Parts: sequence; structure tokens; C-alpha cells
Amino acid sequence: MLIDIEKILQEFSKVIEGSNNSTQMLENKNKWFKINVTPLNSNIRNIPNDQKAEYGKQLKTLNDSVNKMYEAKVKEIEEIIEQKVHQVNYDITLHSTQIQNGSLSPITLIYYKLVEYFEKMNFDIWFSDEVTQIKYGFDNLNVPLTHPTRQTSETFYIKDKNGIMMRQQNTEGTARALENASLKFKKNPAELRVVTCGKTYRNDDDDATHSHQFHQLDFVWAKKGGLSVKNLKWIINGFIHTVFGDEINSRFRLSNFGFTEPSFEVDVQCPFCNGHGCARCKKSGWIEMGGAGILHKNVIKLSGLNENEFGGIAFGLGVERISMIKYGIEDIRELYQGDSRFMRQFANEGGKK
Repeated sequence: MLIDIEKILQEFSKVIEGSNNSTQMLENKNKWFKINVTPLNSNIRNIPNDQKAEYGKQLKTLNDSVNKMYEAKVKEIEEIIEQKVHQVNYDITLHSTQIQNGSLSPITLIYYKLVEYFEKMNFDIWFSDEVTQIKYGFDNLNVPLTHPTRQTSETFYIKDKNGIMMRQQNTEGTARALENASLKFKKNPAELRVVTCGKTYRNDDDDATHSHQFHQLDFVWAKKGGLSVKNLKWIINGFIHTVFGDEINSRFRLSNFGFTEPSFEVDVQCPFCNGHGCARCKKSGWIEMGGAGILHKNVIKLSGLNENEFGGIAFGLGVERISMIKYGIEDIRELYQGDSRFMRQFANEGGKK
């Protein structure tokens, strides 16, 4: 025979016999397969043409035999576990005497703080659709057709680039709120105060500081006659102090966003080093929190309002980022794993009921 199937299967039998659970056995099988069988698959290119058909049949026999032995062992383990379960003499429907209370997620705790703050400021709280139209996700936000964020490398599209998309930012809610209010404003000029909360999606690789799904909070405040940068700084500093305390400073750096002009990056003083510089803030003394600015005239116009009469301010922030700054969390993935040991440390943080 070209392949000594019997000898190889004997070796595999020894590997799985030492496994006492299916997870461990699968790991052992994969390691063994990579060392002992994968090279045989690769070796087919070196087999003479007149022997390749027979070699392929033997490879198939080997693979089938390995899988059958593995499945039989898995079934054996499952039967042993089931027998042990039936041998236990207690009622699994009884209440446990060792129940531990859970706690709110850091994301929820920050949401509660921010929503409570904005409710006191007479803002309406919106939870809009996570699946949206490009009209609201990009077009009405004055995002150029050539902007990189429109590419599939950054945005999840449901149909095509001219159709439906997963909401990439909650500023999408700003576009909807302005459009929704345009008729009302024409009949009865008033103020619009809306906060949009919810999940957003970006085509990112997950790591310690990035996630393909995360939460954002955006606010828009618009009125006839417009608002100033002074208004913007006043309301942003208000919720910064609500979350981090009155001793935390902030700064506004000029930036460039399609939907605001002028635009600002908002930073908070690093709470871990009090602005002296550390690894968390990359020695700068500041941590970026979100983007803000005066609503661009095109955004006002595209909503159906008169851009010469109405104006407003807007701001957007990542809730996970605030949670990580507030509670000293180093890896964003810890917020999604549901580990009760991690969550339990926030049990005394309280929160709105």
C-alpha cells in the first residue's frame, strides 16, 4: 500500500483515548491531523501519475476512518456524561442557595448618566433603526460621494452601495430628526432637541480598542437664529462633568467633519494621570472623546429647512469609549463577553431604575 492506514489509525486511537471531554479531543485531533495527515495530502503532487488514483482512494479511506473513530469517541463521552447526570440524586428545579446578584453593564451605566442629563435639558430621546438608507447615513449628512467611509471596507451594506446600509453612526438620527421637524418648523418655528442612542456598525477588525459593533450617543440642538460655539461648549462640558466630575477639564481642537462647520474634536483630561501624560493617553495628557460642531448649512438645507434662518449644534460620542475612560477598562471586548466576574465589580455603581 502507498499509505500504511492501519498504523496511522493505531496512532490516532492512542491520541483520542487520552481525551475525557469532546473539546479536548477536538483539539488533540486537529493537532494530530495537521502533523500526520496534512503532509500526506500535500504529498500527492509527488506521486507518479499512474498511482495518483490509488493514492487518492487511500487518502479518502484514511480521512473517513479518522472521522468515524472521532465521532464514535464523541458519542461515547456524551453517553458517559449523560449517565453521570442521571446518577445525581437532586432536583434541578429547586432554587439555588448560592445565587449572586448581577449588575448593570458599564455601557448601560453610562447611557443612564447621559440620558438623565439630556432629559433634564428637555431633549427627546430617540432610538432609531439600525438598518437605514444611504440618504440618512451619508447623503443628508453632506458626506461626499468620494469619501472613504462610503466604501465597503468601512461600511456594511445590505443590498448595494446605492441601497440599504447598517447605521455607521448615530448622526443618522440627526438627519432624520431634522427632516422630521422641517414641516413643523415651517408652520411653528421652535427648537429641536433630540438625542439618538443605539448600536452602530463599521467594518472594523475587533481588537482591544475597536469593534465592528458599538454604541453611540448623538445629540442635535437646532433653532431659528442658530446656536453658537459657546452653546456647544456649555452643553458638552455639562455632561463631561456629569460623568467624570467637576475637576475634569476639556479641550476643543479644530477638525473636519462633513456635517459640521466649524468642526471640533473634543478631548477630556486624562483621569489616570491628571493630564501629566501616561501610557493610557499616549503621554499627551488628553483622551479623545468625540466629534462636535455647528451644523453645516448643507445639512440644514437637505433636511428641508431654510439654512439662512435655522442653525444648530451637534455632538457624537462612543459610549464604550466613555465607559473605558470612566472605569479604567483596557480591552473593549470585555464589555461584550458577559463575564459575571467582570460585571460584578460594577454592582455598586447604581444607575437609573
